[in-house]
Amino acid sequence: MKTTRTFIIVLTFACVSLLVNAQLSTNELPFSFRVENQHLFIQKNAQINSYKALLPKTVEELNTEDQENEGDNENVPPRFGYPIPVNWDMTNAGNWTVLTNGDKLWTMEISSPNALSINLLYDKFWLPEGTSLFLYSKDKKQYMGGFTSINNKGDSINLKGFATGIIQGSNVILEYYQPAHIS
Repeated sequence: MKTTRTFIIVLTFACVSLLVNAQLSTNELPFSFRVENQHLFIQKNAQINSYKALLPKTVEELNTEDQENEGDNENVPPRFGYPIPVNWDMTNAGNWTVLTNGDKLWTMEISSPNALSINLLYDKFWLPEGTSLFLYSKDKKQYMGGFTSINNKGDSINLKGFATGIIQGSNVILEYYQPAHIS
């Protein structure tokens, strides 16, 4: 049984790794990393609003649950994460900054205290052509994106889901760049 469980765990991580690597992105620095010292920003350090995604249980409670479940069924892989449903989007969360050239930058920080890592699952995801979405750690050492219209699974009316890879730590910043000519 131990060998089967190990194989399932390895297979699960291999599949997750393939999914993350299969995400189509431009593999470039987030927009703000490239222009933060240029004249485009109206404010040098634009405010990034932070939103907390809180676990309904403590980490200790989750660990105890995992230990109890491990003895019940050896064929179940270990818990990867804990979903925390939220209802945030660009209209009710985050901060828009209009750049001097008319481009727009939307930023939002998600904080989940005590989290080891954060990955995001979107119920509805759609990016207009020419825009890009980036995720990065607060210290800017980890980043991913830009995700663009090639990541859309549906269209602007029939929105589909999307998932990002993992950012290590308890905070992640989302950054959406929209050129001025896109409304």
